[in-house]
Amino acid sequence: MLLAILGSAAAWAGTGSYARTETVVGQLVPSRAVVKLLAARPGVVSDWRVAEGQRVAKGQMLGFVTVEQASGAGAVATGALAALGQQRAALARQLALQTARERGESHRLAMAATGARAQLAALDSQAALQAEQVAAAEAELRRVDPVVARGFMTRQDQDRRAAAWRQRQQEAAQLAQQRAALEASLAANAAERDRLAVDIATARAQLTAALAELDRTRAAQAGEQGYRLVAPVAGRITNLAAGPGRFVDARLPLLAIVPEGAALHAELLAPSRAAGFVRPGQTVRLLYDAFPYQRFGSFEGRIETVGRTVVSPADLDPGLDIREPVFRIRTRLVAQTVRAEGETIPLQPGMTLRASIVLERRSFVDWLLAPLNAVNRRG
Repeated sequence: MLLAILGSAAAWAGTGSYARTETVVGQLVPSRAVVKLLAARPGVVSDWRVAEGQRVAKGQMLGFVTVEQASGAGAVATGALAALGQQRAALARQLALQTARERGESHRLAMAATGARAQLAALDSQAALQAEQVAAAEAELRRVDPVVARGFMTRQDQDRRAAAWRQRQQEAAQLAQQRAALEASLAANAAERDRLAVDIATARAQLTAALAELDRTRAAQAGEQGYRLVAPVAGRITNLAAGPGRFVDARLPLLAIVPEGAALHAELLAPSRAAGFVRPGQTVRLLYDAFPYQRFGSFEGRIETVGRTVVSPADLDPGLDIREPVFRIRTRLVAQTVRAEGETIPLQPGMTLRASIVLERRSFVDWLLAPLNAVNRRG
């Protein structure tokens, strides 16, 4: 019986393992920039037509803000129109600068790609010529072997030909390395062009929407006692702060819109002691603060990228309570919603969370022998 118990314990120690984990904090971030809607002028919401989580189309009316007008000669209205005109001119200049930047960046990237492709073509020609030279040097080396064996050529001559053949091989390898570097540069160029196109399209869409809204507001200023609020982009309403009867001004956003097609991902903040063990593809367990673990359990995510730049706590949201430098870890969510009491609740940008990351798995034998192995390494 004792032998059976000891055998079972030995088998458990040999096959059992434990996982070293790290619990980190983070928050949900959309893949595209959230558009925040501000009040153009202070007033009271007299008509409100959307709710939290509702999907809206671009240009859809969200509500109406009534503005108190001064009686008399209308000096207040005139001043408001002048201010709106100045805002429109500033936005138009910003849009023109954005367009010029787009052209300049696109031209720079296109020229860089053209130059890299030309270098690739030149390298391919050099590589073909170099391959012929390697083959010729190798053939020459083989031809002299029997000549040396018969004593008609010295070993020194043979060594010189062998050295020439190796030199040709090294030059061919260098050309291959240069080609790989150029291909990587072209790939980075293409990725930067894609990113630039998305960033510029988003910025131009926001500026264009803002211009359109200003034009509508100016038109309404003359004969109406307020202005409409419209959706600048298609998407889902979140962080709703406005509602019927509420006073609004330009200091705080009325709402935010998560653009259509923008998926949420978790941005985890891992300390440097743990970031070195994290790899893309690892599975993590996510615990949303808004959905307590005791009732809703944990949710699955998969690490996509691990940041290479250390982020200072001063550069982070104070609400996350980070007190040491961290690395950003982008994690894809398996689900964008949570089931709660029979309802499907969409996750919201800015939700805070905790995540459990498995840093390494070790058998109990490795764990027991770790001190001895450490002593051997120091010895």
